[in-house]
Amino acid sequence: MTDITSLTNPMVKSLVRLRERRTREHSGTFLIEGATELGRAQLRSDLIIETVLVGQDTTYIAHGNERIITVSDEVLDKVAMRGVAAQMVAVAHQFDIALSSLAPTTDLVLIAEAIEKPGNLGTMLRTADATGAAVIICDPLIDVFSPQVVRASLGCLFTVPIARATREEAIAWSSGHTTVVGTPEAGRSLYETDLTGPVAFIIGSEHDGVSAAWKAAATVRCSIPMAGHADSLNAAISAALMLYEAVRQRHQG
Repeated sequence: MTDITSLTNPMVKSLVRLRERRTREHSGTFLIEGATELGRAQLRSDLIIETVLVGQDTTYIAHGNERIITVSDEVLDKVAMRGVAAQMVAVAHQFDIALSSLAPTTDLVLIAEAIEKPGNLGTMLRTADATGAAVIICDPLIDVFSPQVVRASLGCLFTVPIARATREEAIAWSSGHTTVVGTPEAGRSLYETDLTGPVAFIIGSEHDGVSAAWKAAATVRCSIPMAGHADSLNAAISAALMLYEAVRQRHQG
């Protein structure tokens, strides 16, 4: 184990740069902050953890051949977005999220189209983990390996089957599912829709909703009943309501 106490250490500078998307894409690596997140990362067999920085009063048990480095609170505060509260920060290699890596038999799928906010994507991953769903990120522009996604998902980025695809690829892939688009103008309620078979829920962007292409391709359009004045819900909340309605229907048999 090696101690790093200087903020000018070259490794510290390189890790801070991993907060930037272009640096992550160039290096093929990303950061994982926190004991919970790192523990869930260790559950993924294809994830290579390269280095783990730990605070001087923190215990970390190596999972593989990762290098463990103890650092001062000042260094941890510099590297981690959460500062010293993170306790540990790991550098890991980005894993395969090509659509071909996702098993085609998954019966409950969440397709997130053009989700702008990493916090919403992270919340969707947590809900997908809880409901047993897979997730397809239907927009190559979404930064799946953002530190905000890792944090907001509480490490469920590593426990949920996940892939990234273009809209056209996702439409073709989901042809064996009942594709359900949530849209406020739909006459059918979510609760009146049969969700007991293979289902893919399409969640659109926070600003524009589901695209015209997905509305045209969808098997079913439905709405989430709303009694108040608001005409829409947060994308992550909508995803949670839809996924849990599918779970409820399955449990009722």
